[in-house]
Amino acid sequence: MNADKKLKSADDEFTIECSEIILREYRVEDLDDLYALTQQPEITQYLPDWNVPKEQRLHWLIHYETVENKKFLRAITEGGHIGQLRLRLGIILKATASL
Repeated sequence: MNADKKLKSADDEFTIECSEIILREYRVEDLDDLYALTQQPEITQYLPDWNVPKEQRLHWLIHYETVENKKFLRAITEGGHIGQLRLRLGIILKATASL
């Protein structure tokens, strides 16, 4: 693996660190940034089902996205069969520390 890329699972959070970005699991604290992103016309044009109230986005984040990430990572460590599970990662710009 390239020296500027690191895989880690600190504090039970999966991250991939690169030179300018960090890929990491979503957190509840990401709600405002994630909601703003999903409300952009470029996103809603192609993903109209993502145009939901902030409360719905929070519900999905807490009850589906973070839960499914944990299930995905557990499946990988227990044999690798992920089935229909997906790993959803936020892209964090190191320069701004924002999603």
